[in-house]
Amino acid sequence: MPEKQITRDTTINYFKALLILGMVFSHSLQVLSAKTGCAFYFCTYINLITLPGFLFSFGYIYQYIYAGEKINFRFGFNKSKNILFGFYFSAITWKVIAAHSFSLYSLPGILLLLSIPPYSEFLVTLFLAGAVFFVFKKQLTAIVNSSLKTFIAILLLLLLSLLPFFIGSPAYHFNILEKQVTTNFYFGIFFGSGGRYYPLISYFIYFIMGMWFQKNKIVFSRKLIAMAIGGTLVFFIYLWWFAKLPDRFPPSIPWLLGPLSFIYLYYLLSGKIKNKFICSVLNPIGDNTLVYLLMSNLFIFSATNTGTWSNASAIGFALFSILFTAYIIFISRKYSADKI
Repeated sequence: MPEKQITRDTTINYFKALLILGMVFSHSLQVLSAKTGCAFYFCTYINLITLPGFLFSFGYIYQYIYAGEKINFRFGFNKSKNILFGFYFSAITWKVIAAHSFSLYSLPGILLLLSIPPYSEFLVTLFLAGAVFFVFKKQLTAIVNSSLKTFIAILLLLLLSLLPFFIGSPAYHFNILEKQVTTNFYFGIFFGSGGRYYPLISYFIYFIMGMWFQKNKIVFSRKLIAMAIGGTLVFFIYLWWFAKLPDRFPPSIPWLLGPLSFIYLYYLLSGKIKNKFICSVLNPIGDNTLVYLLMSNLFIFSATNTGTWSNASAIGFALFSILFTAYIIFISRKYSADKI
């Protein structure tokens, strides 16, 4: 299928850049430091908003680029495979460098999505979200064409997110290389479980929101701001009332609603960025978020067995990984341009 010539929406690039920068600093703090004081609150905030934010941006971008295109499964897989391969790279890197537990037996589990090492889980959810869009593009497009249908779809998905709390998480048994594997992952990646999974059904509300925002060219809306603040208040009321964070694994409704106002704020802020220097910094970062994630994971995983770092050292290390990745991208683009 011929490639469509695309004028990129730089607002979403800035949006993704803000998300990936927060994620890199958070990963560094979580892996390398004791994550005390302000670092704990910062990491909790990043954990709350990052996956919903990326799903929102993916929904926005896919609606912007592909909603009016005739596509097939092969085309859709080709567009989503980089995320899946990114997961494989990150997962194997963790096993080899950080956990020192990579073996012939662990590889099939990773490839079949039965074993999900830390700091790679959300890539599976992003890959599946893209796959669902390409398979059900017609139906999803019909949903976001109507605000009422969009609201109903979001409400139904929120109700489905309660499923693990009522029926638990069924386990499945597999034999891989003559070794029995028991997992609930195939249930967990879609509906959630007590494991560290980011269920597609629960978080897909943000993908639909992103599609709806792009379809309706949403910018500033008092009604939406009020609804977003209301959703985030549910999170803080739960936090105040029970004196603990809402359930994250599987995600409870207060956890799922918590990011709403922050994501809307990021979205509005990204649309207001006009400074040429800031734009020149954020745009290539937002255009290469997967590269920044994988490179930063490679650096951070390499330092996992070096003791507990101070928060300042972990932040400095994250900044180094960001600057080094930016340099690599700059050099590779310059080299490609010179060859042309």
